[in-house]
Amino acid sequence: MSYRIRMGDSLVALQRRPWLFLIELARYLLFGTGMLLAPVVQLAIFASSLLLDAHGMPMKDASAEKNMLPDLEILPVSCST
Repeated sequence: MSYRIRMGDSLVALQRRPWLFLIELARYLLFGTGMLLAPVVQLAIFASSLLLDAHGMPMKDASAEKNMLPDLEILPVSCST
């Protein structure tokens, strides 16, 4: 699951715009607020490997059973391009 957010609202903006990082650093040091308070990993996804194909993609025709326990934890990370 993914969400599109504005660049200005993401932590990636701090990496791509060094001047914004300096502003956020000053805001953090002076007032204890700002984007630098955000945790890097905000989400963990638990899934069952029985619902994935050989490439790790969700199977389109798989039906989830009610007693199927998750055995994978997926932690989203940002990728540098």
